[in-house]
Amino acid sequence: MNRKKARVEKGKKISESKKRFVTNFPDLLCYLRIIFAFIIVYFLFLGFKLEIIIFIFVLAMLTDAIDGIMARVYKLQTEFGRKLDIIADRALMISLILAFVIYLAMNDKLTSLKIILFLIMLSRELIALPFFVLAMFVKRGNPIPKTTWAAKLTTVFQALTFPMIAFEWKIAIYLAILTGIFGVIAGILYIKSSLKITFGIT
Repeated sequence: MNRKKARVEKGKKISESKKRFVTNFPDLLCYLRIIFAFIIVYFLFLGFKLEIIIFIFVLAMLTDAIDGIMARVYKLQTEFGRKLDIIADRALMISLILAFVIYLAMNDKLTSLKIILFLIMLSRELIALPFFVLAMFVKRGNPIPKTTWAAKLTTVFQALTFPMIAFEWKIAIYLAILTGIFGVIAGILYIKSSLKITFGIT
C-alpha cells in the first residue's frame, strides 16, 4: 500500500515538473534569444565567418517562432511573456543591426544603400519602440497589445532580409521594401493598440 502511494506521489511530482517545464519553456526560449543576440555580436567582432553569424541568427529567429507556437498551443500567453517576447525580439534585431553597421564601418564596407536597407528593416522598431517603453512605465495593470498579423509578417521578412543584405544579394532590396511596408503597418497598429490600452485613447 505504501509502495503504491509512493508511486502515485512520485507520478504527481513528475507531472507537476513537466507542467512547470512546459509553462516556463516559451519564456526560456525568449531568454535564449537574448543570449543569442550577445553571442552574435561577440562572434561578429571576433571575426567569425559570416555564414556562422547567419546560422546563429536563424537559430535565434526559430526560437521566436517556437515560443509563439508553444504559448498558443498550451495557452501560456501572459502579459509577462508578451513583454519578454518583444524585448527579446528587439534585443536581437536592434543589437544585430547596430553591431553589423559598426562592423561594416570599421572594415570600410558600409554603404549608403545598406544603411537605408537597415533603417527600412527596422521601421517597426523605430515607430513602435517609444510607445512600448511608455507602456512599460505607465502602470495601469493592462497587458501589452497582442501581436498583430502585420507584426508577424514583419518578423518573418526581417528574418529573410537580413541574410540577403549581409550576403549582398540583389533580392535584399525587394525584401527590405516588403519588410518596411509590413513594418510601418505593424508600427501603426501597435501605436493604436498601445494608446488604447495605456491611456484609453480610441
